[in-house]
Amino acid sequence: MIFNFMASLQFDSVIYALIIIADARQFFVYSRIPRSFFFVVTRSAPWFRISAMRDGLILSAIGKDHPGIVDRLTGLIFEKGGNVEDSRMAILGGEFTLMILVTGPAESLTSVEKELSEAAEELELTVQCRRTHVGNESGEDAHENRLSYYLNIVSMDHPGIVHRVTNLLAQQGVNVATLDTHLGHAPTTGTPVFSLNMEIQAPTQISFEELQKRLELLAEAENLDLELREQDGSLA
Repeated sequence: MIFNFMASLQFDSVIYALIIIADARQFFVYSRIPRSFFFVVTRSAPWFRISAMRDGLILSAIGKDHPGIVDRLTGLIFEKGGNVEDSRMAILGGEFTLMILVTGPAESLTSVEKELSEAAEELELTVQCRRTHVGNESGEDAHENRLSYYLNIVSMDHPGIVHRVTNLLAQQGVNVATLDTHLGHAPTTGTPVFSLNMEIQAPTQISFEELQKRLELLAEAENLDLELREQDGSLA
């Protein structure tokens, strides 16, 4: 109705535009609208705003691995009106582990929580849930003044690699966004080879050169092969 109304307006000065208002997190699409109408929409039409804040539910589960776990859980989420927005799943030592961010209306998330206990018992899973808000402005601000890098490490396996690397990063105020590790074996000798891949967020006050130098000192002490690069894939 509102678009039919706007299309019927007749003014000498009209504009065709797509406007994104970052500060208010509002999204306006309109055509043939007088410049004065912009102020009417932004100030007196709250129904024309898309909120950046959404209700979310973080679901974590662990249990003996067997076929059908993902199908059962995602089916439940879909049936209750939820949406799988982000997820991490892996088999660790024969146990299946997962973390899922579910978004949707509050009543849908409540329904998912209620039905999970039955599904968890059926699938022999230990499940935990935690409510959250997606698009939290304070969370966005916390990472606004950070630079993102990829950190890749390969080494002969020995205890303490993850701790020593993350300890160094924490001392520099660097945040770990994602971390994946894998223990494999060299094809010829069968020697255990440890690999670590991270996405990190460094404060802008720390230069790439300074961070790289500190990491290289650690790599030399721990006999690690290390590569730090920007998110666009180039070595900084």
